[in-house]
Amino acid sequence: MNNSKESAEILISNGADFNAKDNDGWTPLYHAAMHNCKEMAEILISNGADINAKTEYGSTPLHIAASDYSEETAEILILNGAEINAKDDNGQTPLHIASMNNIEKTAEILISNGADINAKTINGQTPLHIAALHNCKEKAEILISNGADINAKACKGYTPLHLASKNNSKETAEILISNGADINAKDDVKCTPLHLASKNNSKETAEILISNGADINAKDKDGYTPLHIATKNNNKEIAEILISNKTK
Repeated sequence: MNNSKESAEILISNGADFNAKDNDGWTPLYHAAMHNCKEMAEILISNGADINAKTEYGSTPLHIAASDYSEETAEILILNGAEINAKDDNGQTPLHIASMNNIEKTAEILISNGADINAKTINGQTPLHIAALHNCKEKAEILISNGADINAKACKGYTPLHLASKNNSKETAEILISNGADINAKDDVKCTPLHLASKNNSKETAEILISNGADINAKDKDGYTPLHIATKNNNKEIAEILISNKTK
C-alpha cells in the first residue's frame, strides 16, 4: 500500500466501502496501520472507517500498528478513539503486542494514553511476561518504570523471571532482578527460575541467577533440585556450573 492521498480520494468519490474485509478479515484501515500510512489512515477514519474493526483473530488496527514501526499511525488511531485495551482472541492488548519487540516509542504512546500495564492474556501473561519471553530489555525497563507488577504470575505460576530464565533472556533477567524480582519465586510445581534455566540449558541466565543469590538447592514438588533437572536433561555445562557453585 502506498501513502497516496489522491488514490484514496478517487476511491471515496467512487463509493468505495471503507470497511470491506479481505480474505484475512483486514479492512483498508488495518492495512494502513500495518504500513504506517498516516495520511491514508486519516482519510479512512474521516470517511467512516471502523477504527476498532476486528480481524478473524480479534485484532484491531491498533494491534497491528503496535506490532511494527507504525507509531505515527498508532497515535492517529488513539486520537480518534481506538480502544487502547482491546483484546484479541488470545487476550492480547496492543501493549502486549508492542512488548514483543524493542520499538520503544509505540509502548510509550500506549502507556501515556492509558494502556493497562498489567493486562493479562488468556494465559495470564502481562506485557512484562511478553517482554521477558522475547528478551526485550528496553521494553521491560519502560514497563517496570511505569508500574508493571514484576512478580505477576501467569499460567503455571510463571513470573516474568521464570520466562526470562526459560528462554535464556539474559539481559531482561538482569533488569528484572535489579528491580526486585523474586529470584526464588516458585511456580505451580514449585520450580524456581533456576530450575527452568537448568531444564532449558539457559547457561548465561543460570549464572546470573546464581550470582544474585538464587537458592541452588531449592526443591520442586518432586524433590528435584536444579542439579537434578540439569542432569536429567543432559545439560552438562549447567550441571558443572551448579556443582562448582555448590562447593563455594
